[in-house]
Amino acid sequence: MREHGFTLIELLVSMAIFGILIAAVLNFQSSAMKTSGVMGNQATRLQTISDVTGYVGDRVKTARTVYAASTTVGGATCDITATPACLAIEVPVLGTVGDCAGLIVGWQKVAYRYVLWSSLAATERTPMAGISSVAYAMQEIRGAASGDYISVTTNCTIANQPAAPTVTTTSLLDDTLALTSGHAAFAYTATTKTVTIKVRSVSATGGTLRYSPTTGPYILTIFARNVL
Repeated sequence: MREHGFTLIELLVSMAIFGILIAAVLNFQSSAMKTSGVMGNQATRLQTISDVTGYVGDRVKTARTVYAASTTVGGATCDITATPACLAIEVPVLGTVGDCAGLIVGWQKVAYRYVLWSSLAATERTPMAGISSVAYAMQEIRGAASGDYISVTTNCTIANQPAAPTVTTTSLLDDTLALTSGHAAFAYTATTKTVTIKVRSVSATGGTLRYSPTTGPYILTIFARNVL
């Protein structure tokens, strides 16, 4: 009859059970962390789509011209029928003239262009391994070349009219976008004054590419109400 302690077999069995429990806990933690990473990246992709479509959509609503054919912005061709498509619009420039604030003092050509993620400078790119072969960036180009800017005469003091821009500026809207085969990134229907934007976002989690939406681009149709 045993008075106290554990036998060797009991200790070995206990250690085995403890090892199984530890392995299960570690596996659960790893799975939870992976799921958390996937969900976090999905939320980021959805926010990207919201930000890009919201910003470009707001700009389109203010435009007086949407270019349905090829045009030049900042010295480079922008063509909505190209692959990938480039959207060019003419938007108001607000300024203060004399005592009058918030006036439209000019109209400026602006282009929204897709470029390869890999073509960006390393300091501009989102640090994400695995997306270089599929990701694109969307740039906003504000033109300043001849024909890109039209000054408007106001009813206030003309002597204080703001000068036209002299430098073409390029801003990066996002660089985790993806193009979908068979879907033009931009389209314009002149008869209804509607601009269609198709946006899809991509990220890499654990070496796996993930897209939002999963099966195709998010489609937004905007009524360009101010087009002449």
